[in-house]
Amino acid sequence: MARGFIDCHCHLSANEFTQDIDDVLLRAKKAGLKALVSVTEGASEFEKVIQLSETYPGFVFPCFGIHPLQGSGQDWHSVKIRDLEPFLPLFQKQALLHNFAGKPSVAMEGVQAGFCFSFPPAVSKNKQYIRMISEDHMTLKTGVMMLKIQLCITGIK
Repeated sequence: MARGFIDCHCHLSANEFTQDIDDVLLRAKKAGLKALVSVTEGASEFEKVIQLSETYPGFVFPCFGIHPLQGSGQDWHSVKIRDLEPFLPLFQKQALLHNFAGKPSVAMEGVQAGFCFSFPPAVSKNKQYIRMISEDHMTLKTGVMMLKIQLCITGIK
């Protein structure tokens, strides 16, 4: 297997790349990148990233996400579970709420819906919050975080 770099979090579906996406991807290949994981921030980008993955098979891989803050201008709000519901059929009811730092009540809605979570460090320090969510619903970005959460969970009586 050839060695090289993979950009595991880029936003190729962003409007900034609309005019020159082919050139951007050509330069990425010439620079030695082996693959790019293109992350969306909203449902409006899903089709665009699917098209990119079909145009560049084996090089652009889609990762569908919805940014936890949605809106524009003065109308910003946190994503609620109900905001995700229309898109879940696309993903067979599997969802990861990445870097989740929302309200515990929203987290419990996600647990009831069968979603998984990854948490930022500040949340992993909150024993009460972490105890509410079963390990079956947790995913972690690094082994260090896994150790921290395991210590947090096992330290609770």
